[in-house]
Amino acid sequence: MDEIRGRGYAGGYSQLKLAVARWREEERERAFVRFETGPGEQSQMDWGHFGNWDGRRLYGFALTMCYSRMRYVEFTQRQDIHHLLSAMVHAFRYFGGVTECILTDRMKTVLLDQNGGELHFHKKFLDFAAYYGFVPRVCRPYQPETKGKIEFDHRLCAPRSPERAFALHDILTAMLRTLILLACLQSLSAQPAAYFPARNDWQRSDPAAAGMDQAKIDEAIAWHRAHENKNPRDLRRSHDLSFAREAYGDPLGPFQPRGEPTGVIVRHGHIVAEWGEPLRADMTFSVTKSFLSSVVGLAYDHGLIRDLNDPVKDYVPGEYFASDHNSRITWDHLLRQTSDWEGTLWGKPDWADRPPKDIPFEQ
Repeated sequence: MDEIRGRGYAGGYSQLKLAVARWREEERERAFVRFETGPGEQSQMDWGHFGNWDGRRLYGFALTMCYSRMRYVEFTQRQDIHHLLSAMVHAFRYFGGVTECILTDRMKTVLLDQNGGELHFHKKFLDFAAYYGFVPRVCRPYQPETKGKIEFDHRLCAPRSPERAFALHDILTAMLRTLILLACLQSLSAQPAAYFPARNDWQRSDPAAAGMDQAKIDEAIAWHRAHENKNPRDLRRSHDLSFAREAYGDPLGPFQPRGEPTGVIVRHGHIVAEWGEPLRADMTFSVTKSFLSSVVGLAYDHGLIRDLNDPVKDYVPGEYFASDHNSRITWDHLLRQTSDWEGTLWGKPDWADRPPKDIPFEQ
């Protein structure tokens, strides 16, 4: 009051309180931007407390598919890492697959702690995520609305007894409420569950049924077959023709002949056309950069790399980054391919890779 009186306010406290009341009410309501994900991209999981059963706490585990809103619910009497992983496996089997990402709160069975921007995940949970092939993500502290789909489920299913100590009929009521909720939300979902192909079992569809022109597909296949790579299918001969000038150009391993032109056309998860040998395992080249950059991205997300500007020598032991030049190389240099790393790998020096045409080998 002294501050605003010094600026000329002559009224009383009650008048001031009445004047700012409407702004205080507006501040109480937080606004959120609705966030949606595509099919198979994200699911959310959480625990709920459903009182007591035979003197022990009763918990409900729920995992919700963000796109289709399909839900899996399982009741347990413990929330430890073993029960969590067991319930998740049951959910994966129920859905017939795993989403790319699973969002949860900062439960101790998932996230141990956070040091600055570095997240320290539970090792067993990280190993579990790596085995099933999903990326674990956690909400920001004290912001449960970031996983609002699963929070909504628990608000509707959770019992309302103030003492939270239930008799048998209370437990059954909570379970029945959950089953009714699942049935209603599933039937009222605006987005039907999308088709996800099972591993090695993709369904096939007629091009016309998929809204595609069979004649155009045949034309595209014919064009692809007519424009095969002009290099020989004998990859050893192709290698010698391409890299004969380079020093240390001898291969370190065997080559496999390349197969015929091959392709697959997929529409809405269904195969509408295929030609060649789609199941053939051929040699693949120039994928190292994409593969390693993806590995580095996962390591960064999991906090295994603290900063992309850190020297690589702090993470990679041995002689590869020990020299004066190499010791200054950062992860950012490697990812941008600007490190100018010096050394020898597999008996071949770095300068032997595509040397300038106007400089003799001996230089």
